[in-house]
Amino acid sequence: MRRTVLQMLRDRGYLVGNSEINMNRADFIAEFGETIKRDDLTILKAKPDNPTDQVYVFFPEEEKIGIKSVKNYIARMKNDNVFKAILVVRKVTPS
Repeated sequence: MRRTVLQMLRDRGYLVGNSEINMNRADFIAEFGETIKRDDLTILKAKPDNPTDQVYVFFPEEEKIGIKSVKNYIARMKNDNVFKAILVVRKVTPS
């Protein structure tokens, strides 16, 4: 899932290294641990020609994303002057 997001970011012009996309399972576990917390997977990437054009990718722990979580993400984005974000949720909620 993380690899797919990184590929998508690269396709959209964000600076993503080959080592990130090609990370094997052992390296992934070394970086994130055996018991992975989705919040630890957060990604922040910028465009090489405009470092202020950044995007956050959040992987919320919660099954359902509530207002409190969204407000926390917005506060983090404001603090870091990031104006774009992607939320990768566990599953789609039926409408």
